[in-house]
This record gives sequence, C-alpha cells and structure tokens, in this order.
Amino acid sequence: MSDYRLVCDFDVKRRIGWSDDELGLHIDDVFERLRQSAEVTSIEAEADLDTGRVSMTIGVSSWEVNRNQHARTILSVALRATGARHEGIFSLSEESKLMGAKTGSWSALRGATWQLRRLELETSEN
Repeated sequence: MSDYRLVCDFDVKRRIGWSDDELGLHIDDVFERLRQSAEVTSIEAEADLDTGRVSMTIGVSSWEVNRNQHARTILSVALRATGARHEGIFSLSEESKLMGAKTGSWSALRGATWQLRRLELETSEN
C-alpha cells in the first residue's frame, strides 16, 4: 500500500453567487464526502469565502498503481456527489463524459463549479 497526497487549488463559483454561509456549507459537504472514502487518510484545507478560492491537500492510501488518476477520481466523485461540476481535473474528453451526469434541477444556477487552478501529486519518492 502506498501513501500519497493530492495538492490542489480551485476557484469555486456558481452563476447566482453565494449568500451568507452557503459557500462554506458547500465546501464542508465536499469534505464530508471525501471523508467517506476509506482511502482518504487526511484532508487539509484553506478557503477564502470572499473570493471562492479553495486550497486543499488530500492524503490517500491505496494499492492503486495509477495514483494520479485514482486521487483525481476520488476528488471527482466527492464533488459530483454534492451536485457540483468540475473543470480541469481530467482531460477534456473525460470531463465531457461526466458533464452529462444528471444533477438537480437547480444545477444550472445553484450548482457549484470547481475550476482547477493547480494540481500536484506528492509521493514519498518526491
């Protein structure tokens, strides 16, 4: 089993904007979904609720050979489980397949979009 960390920065936005503590609650929901994965060992995060900028480090422990793809998939599943979309986690062809996934009726206005700004995989070999 190997341990590694996915380090990433996102801009989290939605069309109608965020009011009061909605962004914080959404981010908490994503983190709760991540914690449900048996392979996630830790989550460290910082969020600027005024700008929507989120920085997170997700610790993962798994037997998977393709660590990068596996960690991205764990994050993608957590985001989509909250009704959010993501841009930049996967290639355009992979992302387009996921864009067809059904979301709630408010998703066009109220659904969050996580735009990837930076993503790095840190392993013990680094």
